[in-house]
Amino acid sequence: MDTFQHLHMPRKFKILLVGKACIDYISFITEFPLEGEEKQYMPRKFKILLVGKACIDYISFITEFPLEGEEKQVIEKTFRPGGNCINSSVVLGSLLKRPECVYLLSNFSTDCSSDDSITYLNRYGVDTTLCPRIDKEIPESFVFCSVTTGSRTIVHNASSFPLLGTSPFLASMEKHAFDWIHFEARNYGENKEHFSETPLLKMLQHVIGLRKKRNSLVISLECEKIRVSKAQSKLLLLIPADIIFISQQFASAFEWKSPEEAVKEAAKLNTYSDFVCTWGATGCACYSSKRQKCTFVEAKKIKVLDTLAAGDTFNASFIYNRLLGKEIEECLEEANALAAKKCQKIGLDNIYA
Repeated sequence: MDTFQHLHMPRKFKILLVGKACIDYISFITEFPLEGEEKQYMPRKFKILLVGKACIDYISFITEFPLEGEEKQVIEKTFRPGGNCINSSVVLGSLLKRPECVYLLSNFSTDCSSDDSITYLNRYGVDTTLCPRIDKEIPESFVFCSVTTGSRTIVHNASSFPLLGTSPFLASMEKHAFDWIHFEARNYGENKEHFSETPLLKMLQHVIGLRKKRNSLVISLECEKIRVSKAQSKLLLLIPADIIFISQQFASAFEWKSPEEAVKEAAKLNTYSDFVCTWGATGCACYSSKRQKCTFVEAKKIKVLDTLAAGDTFNASFIYNRLLGKEIEECLEEANALAAKKCQKIGLDNIYA
């Protein structure tokens, strides 16, 4: 029998510890720097929420696109979760390499393909616990990528799967205090509601109210496509988000001919927000409302292999570098560089090497 088994702790005792005290200044970084190299430190704790639409991408890589009625052999095929915010969350999760930082809010189905999608996202450190599960078939995209030109063609099956409503979003606001909330501009009038009564506007109005109480909260909005009328879509540019991302397709609908023209014209409509516009192989531009300055960065000359999710990679890199405290002009440079790296590789794995 253990000698000490029946010994009892005294009811009252005192312990003295003698040693040296110091102050620990702890910095979290993405990886250790080499000797003589500089690294940016990350804030000790912050949370990013991305709000958007999920789908399943079935991706086929071919040497060139077939003519109508022609057959082509597929070189490689894969499937993975798709959607702008989904892709951006994967890139952010890979860049941050820290748990409980990147949260996704998007409707998923109850089927096996959505189970696989959530497993895939979790592998990159993306928290999906806020995502509602709906007993309907999730939208599918059939993507054909040319390895010769790097371009892609997408055929989308939207089905009757509902877009995210306000209730799950408001519930997520009660559970977490986010430092950055990024919205994909969807559900702002597809069902012909009045613009201010649409789910997207209600969500944005809520977080704008939160920002008045918490000045550190950052709101960003991505305007990729004209999903309803041009007039209603243009109202998105009036929203006082901190950063508004504009795609070439969105800008071209208003006959803006370059990324510089797009951000300058958008800034005339809204003096609060900073604007960022990407323009494919031409480059990208940003407009700082604080400095009233437009900056253009030329696209890097590269051998393009896969452009799928290049814009989503750009947005994620921009957000990441802004979190590091960099000015938007430097964020533009970094985002442009990472998007170029992504275009030289298939998929989103190892695009940072």
